[in-house]
Amino acid sequence: SGRFFWFRSVTCSLIGDIVTTILALSFIFSGRMPLANIVEIILYEVGISIILQALFAIPGTWLVGFLKKSENIDVYDHSTNFNPFKFQVPDEVTET
Repeated sequence: SGRFFWFRSVTCSLIGDIVTTILALSFIFSGRMPLANIVEIILYEVGISIILQALFAIPGTWLVGFLKKSENIDVYDHSTNFNPFKFQVPDEVTET
């Protein structure tokens, strides 16, 4: 019901940043730098990302609240399935 926006925004961003950081830095530095140094860089990068996301979640939450009140819109998709891994082919497509 729209609660905990700050937590959802930070968690989603953090998961994406962790995956992107690990993949990118592993490909960039593998073979050029010892693994211990790569892990250290990844940890620093993720740590900085956590701090920045927590800081920017505060004004982001305020902005979302302001926009909801000013536009008088608060929409929730209760019946929508956001699972990107579930595919359904409409009956019209399969019948030929």
